[in-house]
Amino acid sequence: MTKRFFGLAVILLVTLFTPLISSASTITVDGSTSDWAGITALGTDADDVSDDSADIKASYATNDSDNLYLRLDLYGSLNATGHMYFIYLDTDQNTQTGFTYGWWSTGADYRIYIDQWNIGLQKFMGSSQTDDTWGWAGVIYSLKTIPIAYNQGILECAIPRADIGEASFPESNNILFRAWPGDDSIPYFNATPLAYAYKIDIIPFPQELALKGFNLTIDSTWDIRTNTSDTEDLFSAQQLQQELSAKYGLSLSIDSTSSISGTKHIILANPTEDASIQSFLTQRNLYPETSLDEEGYLLETYSDDMIIASSNTSKGLFYGMQTIRQILAKTSTLTIAYGVKIKDWPDSKMRGMHFCGINFTSSSPDYVYDKIDKMAKYKMNMAVFETCYYNLQNDTNTRNKLIELFDYCRQRHIEPVPDMDNWTNGGAVTGKDLNVAEGVWIRDEQFRFVNNVAEPLKSINIAVENPGFETDSNADGMPDGW
Repeated sequence: MTKRFFGLAVILLVTLFTPLISSASTITVDGSTSDWAGITALGTDADDVSDDSADIKASYATNDSDNLYLRLDLYGSLNATGHMYFIYLDTDQNTQTGFTYGWWSTGADYRIYIDQWNIGLQKFMGSSQTDDTWGWAGVIYSLKTIPIAYNQGILECAIPRADIGEASFPESNNILFRAWPGDDSIPYFNATPLAYAYKIDIIPFPQELALKGFNLTIDSTWDIRTNTSDTEDLFSAQQLQQELSAKYGLSLSIDSTSSISGTKHIILANPTEDASIQSFLTQRNLYPETSLDEEGYLLETYSDDMIIASSNTSKGLFYGMQTIRQILAKTSTLTIAYGVKIKDWPDSKMRGMHFCGINFTSSSPDYVYDKIDKMAKYKMNMAVFETCYYNLQNDTNTRNKLIELFDYCRQRHIEPVPDMDNWTNGGAVTGKDLNVAEGVWIRDEQFRFVNNVAEPLKSINIAVENPGFETDSNADGMPDGW
């Protein structure tokens, strides 16, 4: 689970692994296709995205002695205000160098970047292959201006070969075209001119993810398997069962993992508590190592109609179930599961929200339960509740509502934390046991003392992608990063 807890990443990728044409051609970068006559498309894609501005139709490449020329065709008009467009280049033909998101077999060394503010060429400057940091001439985020033109749905650019280290351009090159955000799904790429697009919207994004290049069709002949004698694991299975019924109209039974045969199973496995599943996980190479974080999990879909999530704890298995929910999708006629292999664990031990002013005078705070369900989906584990009703806990009705709310949280592996901001609100609680004011215990959290104040060694501040989201420099009432 990465540090980006909010937002939706829906990505359209078209990856092309094919030789460039052997006959060199010089292109005038003007948004016209006339000088591309006779040049065969590297790849094509069907018109299958609702937003045509992010629906890639075809892509082309050619070169002369000085430049690499690239062309991208869209079904709609290029919209740099609502989208970002990228072209990634693996110039050294080495997947072990350069940038990768983990689900494509490319190590990008350079990219073309286009949005409403920036257009140009960048070089990969990340500290690791998954560090999405780019720049030019050693300056992070800077770009080199190159010839780029677009006209309606046609984008052209010319990249000086000397700038990307190509004194002698190879007969083949890895080129990846990307429009974001987008929504598409066509077969996985291979060594032929076959385009590949993928919709991925797992939140938080997994630490390790690989796309396997196939989809599974889920129907009511499938079932869900787990350790039914474990109440927490059974609850995870029931949550998934309810999702499949309510959202996809599928009725799947829940059975035990004590005996597994055949296929068409969604398996939630906790080998620590269920010895019967251990050998099965070993055969599938999905037995979680003991070093995996207690909130971590493994998840894989298999082409023989099997989806397995495994963890050493019920909490980790619950998070694996939440990711299964997010790899499901519905087409016009089918329910599908994307082919993925995932290993995930949290960056931060505490992930949650603060609820202010909860009103217990209504029959029940239903609006809070909806928020708790969303927090559980996104793998948050703490909810701080501020309400003046703590001082009424001796009232049976209020007390029962508090107990119901706290139980609801803990069933979803979310620890409820009372926020008693004054003695009036908290007196009824602290008057019975002052120890409740000590706070939340965090296992194995390391601190140091600075001026007699304990500070965590690991900062609790989490970097976000738009760090200016609270800054309103022009005083228009709308934060700059929104």
